[in-house]
Amino acid sequence: SRQIVYTWLMRTKLDPFFNAYRIPDVDVDTLSRRLASDYFIPGDGGESLSARGKTAQVVPNYYVAEGARTVTPKAHRHLFLEIILVCGGTGIFEYNRTERTLTKGDILFIGHFLKHRMKSAAKGFSYIGIRFMPEAIERSATIDGISPVTEFDIFAPFYPGSAAPTVHVSDDAFTRMRIHFLQVTHAFSAASDGLIVHELRALIHAAVAEYRLIAHAAPKNEGSLSAVFAYIRDHIAEPLSLAALAEISGMSRTSLSVKFNRSTGMSLPNYINELRIEQAKHLLRSSRLSVSAVASRTGFASDSFFIREFKKRAGMTPIAFRTRSAIERS
Repeated sequence: SRQIVYTWLMRTKLDPFFNAYRIPDVDVDTLSRRLASDYFIPGDGGESLSARGKTAQVVPNYYVAEGARTVTPKAHRHLFLEIILVCGGTGIFEYNRTERTLTKGDILFIGHFLKHRMKSAAKGFSYIGIRFMPEAIERSATIDGISPVTEFDIFAPFYPGSAAPTVHVSDDAFTRMRIHFLQVTHAFSAASDGLIVHELRALIHAAVAEYRLIAHAAPKNEGSLSAVFAYIRDHIAEPLSLAALAEISGMSRTSLSVKFNRSTGMSLPNYINELRIEQAKHLLRSSRLSVSAVASRTGFASDSFFIREFKKRAGMTPIAFRTRSAIERS
């Protein structure tokens, strides 16, 4: 695999747990700023993670609160996945207006629809986080393509329905998971794309195994959104009504709306239009279909409504988006 030199971007140091793994020797905010031009792209839908010519779409970070502080001032979404292991101290994680106290041994699974922030941290609060695109785990899984990340079992913990996007692991499991997280960070510091992806896959499989073990022992929630996600995905080009989706889910329209909003942080109509626009982006990038044909294939009743929604969510018209995408590929 291609070798990428990051040493000019960041200093590294040995980890404080085993004194064996390389981790960034800068705070997470500084690391993000230094990597911004290579990895992070701001957008209306949230910050996205791009390879920008690199093979691995993976960025780890290590955070330690030197004193009590607000970590992230504003709740946000991002167009990549994130997994976090809390290593010590206590912090407050806010998602969809719900707060959860974090302690050592908590694992957070943050999907790309979840509105969240690390609201506050006590002195000594620390975590290791890995931000990545789903393609690094499953090559055909995408955020905005024809194989949505939500249809892959391996990513189920990142889209847990109405359940909290966290699990708490035992002390033994925590030690194993910490090693997995550090190995990804070490591979990133060593600038080896192949090793980064290998270690990330090992981490995700281990984390999902812990999640399933704990979820299996927990009481099952009534009503499932999985059938709703699947139906929307398979019928995105057709009219989709709340009544029909409620019948599929086995819930009332009110219960479905409330549960869906709590799970994703957005309303059903907003989610459907968001998904349609992402599918439209894929068609505009990968085909020569006319704007009218793209609108029809993604379920919009009129070209004018499609163009208005596209401009609102993408910040430009479909034609401008297609032109920019062609320039970026050249």
